Amino acid sequence: ARRLLKEGPADTTGRLQLAFRLCVARAADAHELKALETLLQRSLATYRKDPALATKMATQPLGPANKGADLAELAAWTAVASVVMNLDEFLMRR
Repeated sequence: ARRLLKEGPADTTGRLQLAFRLCVARAADAHELKALETLLQRSLATYRKDPALATKMATQPLGPANKGADLAELAAWTAVASVVMNLDEFLMRR
């Protein structure tokens, strides 16, 4: 998630596509993009309402985030990155 926010494009779709390329070496299809965008928006809403939960998700176990980082955004992207890294394609390359 930190890499996506640091190195990725500023737009959500671009970041999602980067996550897919990095993890499964292909572009995400429209259905996958929609599902991940929904997850991102719901996660962001949850973490904006609960800053303590956002801090925990964004920093444990990796350690403190960069100064000035939006912890709710970082936590939401952490949730998205976790989903992508739990895809069968990521775990088992054929």
